[in-house]
Amino acid sequence: NLTQIVSFEDKKPKVIAHKTTFKKKNDIESIVYDEAKHQLLIAVKAEDLKGNENKKAIYTCSLTDFKVDENPYLSISHQKLLNIFKGDRWEELSKAFLKKLGNENLNKVFSPTALAIHPQEKDLYILSSTNNFIVVIHQQEIKQVISLVGNAFTQPEGMALNS
Repeated sequence: NLTQIVSFEDKKPKVIAHKTTFKKKNDIESIVYDEAKHQLLIAVKAEDLKGNENKKAIYTCSLTDFKVDENPYLSISHQKLLNIFKGDRWEELSKAFLKKLGNENLNKVFSPTALAIHPQEKDLYILSSTNNFIVVIHQQEIKQVISLVGNAFTQPEGMALNS
């Protein structure tokens, strides 16, 4: 469910729960407001709405009727990300990290935990807590992948961009 709070500054604000098609197995952690289109962008951390774990999907939710479009706004395959880093230090660190966790499925390298929209460029930034990187999306295509290195990023879970 999405919870809407109307007149939150009132002594008794109105709270409305809007039912969505998302389930616990989708593992939603990332939501951002898309001001240009007056909608929410919602990222799944686990399965998409069709039960696929090999792609991470981002869906839109209209703030007019609170309906989630079940066709993904954006879908990023693990393979597409792996191809960007094929043969580099990031791929090898990824494999080593997952093996230490006992996860032999090396496709599980991307877990969206935060979304942000750049205030000027309007690019979408997607933070992954698994393997500590940010995917930058421009016009629904991968523009850049930024690796986060250092002890400050042991498990990144939130992100904000300022103007």
